[in-house]
Amino acid sequence: SWESVTAIPEPEAMFLFVIATAIGIVKRR
Repeated sequence: SWESVTAIPEPEAMFLFVIATAIGIVKRR
């Protein structure tokens, strides 16, 4: 699962994930 992929139990991981998701949505438009 994600836990094994993201071995970073820090808020930064979630932050980067949100940024990546936002970029993906923007690129779709």
